[in-house]
Amino acid sequence: MQMPVTTIAQSERCAVRVLVFLTVVLLVGCTRRSPQVELTGETMGTSYTVKIVPRAGDEPDQAGTQAGIESVLKKINSQMSVYDPGSEISRFNRQTSTEPVAISPEFLHVVSRSLHWSEETSGAFDITVLPLLDLWGFGPGHPFPPGLDSMPSEEAVARALADVGYRSLRISGGMLAKSRSGLKIDLGAIAKGYGVDAVCEYLAARGLHDFMVDIGGDVRARGTNRAGSPWRLGIAKPLPGMLPSPATEWVIALENQAVATSGDYQDYFEIGGQIYSHEMDPRTGHPARNGIASATVTAPLCIDADALATALMVLEPEKGLALIEFLPDTEALLIARSGEGHFRILKTSGFVLK
Repeated sequence: MQMPVTTIAQSERCAVRVLVFLTVVLLVGCTRRSPQVELTGETMGTSYTVKIVPRAGDEPDQAGTQAGIESVLKKINSQMSVYDPGSEISRFNRQTSTEPVAISPEFLHVVSRSLHWSEETSGAFDITVLPLLDLWGFGPGHPFPPGLDSMPSEEAVARALADVGYRSLRISGGMLAKSRSGLKIDLGAIAKGYGVDAVCEYLAARGLHDFMVDIGGDVRARGTNRAGSPWRLGIAKPLPGMLPSPATEWVIALENQAVATSGDYQDYFEIGGQIYSHEMDPRTGHPARNGIASATVTAPLCIDADALATALMVLEPEKGLALIEFLPDTEALLIARSGEGHFRILKTSGFVLK
């Protein structure tokens, strides 16, 4: 029997710097409990897909459910999108004062979780990286793909780095402050995962038990698919410039877990035959150079999977995997480049490929 499979690949950069594109490949199954409800739309500069498998006796209000999903996502965009000049994050970035400002509980939660992962990864994950993204042509308002024809000077890198550093952010109660006037934050490596979690919480509150939520390739699943089996996801080979494709190289099963993938193979520029990815190392001010083409993380919450997948693109592979091994219910798969067109797989002890 063939099972439903979903493919993870890389997307274009978007309103909160989308890292991964997920397309759905539905293969016909021989056992189905009930028809599957599929809701789609646009958010955060990318698309979302919500698959719901109603249980016996359920009569889902599709229009009402989708309206609720849209409301959840609209609120997150108004708080955390650097592409919306009126958003909370944009207002915070514009201010030069170092005085604390009140922010919404959701925004505060995402910043707080970001700072947690900054500490855990020794600064490999850092939401204050926006000045570096701007310098290297990956920030909001820059063309896609980036149009740089020369490397930024070391002096320019040093100037941008002066305004980077998560320890320059302070949280006190419901207030957020910066200790440097030029500090700016970008939640593109974590807000999408938070959005997935928020939609999942909304669906659960509506009494739904079996669903999968995908926002631009960040995914969280609950229960089972319409065949009564765990949701299945296919991971595509990370080839430079690859367009989203249904072709899969590896398959994983997702049981009440979330998954996120970051990669270096879609949003990049090339100078002198050298590829420079949007995966920025906030410790050096340069694109990450650890040989990892993509990092996939499974975790109970998508906000954490999203942040960790980004961190693993920056950390040395051994250090990254060692970190994941100590996190409960969290696993990782790294695809490392090994010669042109060749890859080797590195993974934590509990990561299972089907």
